[in-house]
Amino acid sequence: MLRMKLSDLSYEIFRQIVEIYDKTVGGHGIPLENPWNFQDYVLAQSRRYHAVEFRFGSRLTYHSKLWIRPDSFPGQEEIIIHFDFSPNADLRTKKEKRLADKLRADFEKAIDEFLVNKSLAVTG
Repeated sequence: MLRMKLSDLSYEIFRQIVEIYDKTVGGHGIPLENPWNFQDYVLAQSRRYHAVEFRFGSRLTYHSKLWIRPDSFPGQEEIIIHFDFSPNADLRTKKEKRLADKLRADFEKAIDEFLVNKSLAVTG
């Protein structure tokens, strides 16, 4: 799993990540026009909740979430974040568990490729 610097996360980059989410997990993310300073919003939510969540749904359930999670925290030199898919569902059958694992892996692979192609990737 690759990561990126929070300072590189623009609203346009986030919009592209939502498009990747929709394509890989079947979500319905519809980010509105940027109504806030996006980096400040992510930083504030990360300080308060240690993550930022967006409930965009998936092929599994409309409760699935796109998470932005910090891997380093305020006070450190640079805040590093990663993106995560959470099925946010009670996976009762093997078929549901396999689908959730596949969606998570597909999303992670697509995000890694995106970050590399945009020269945003940070390892570690």
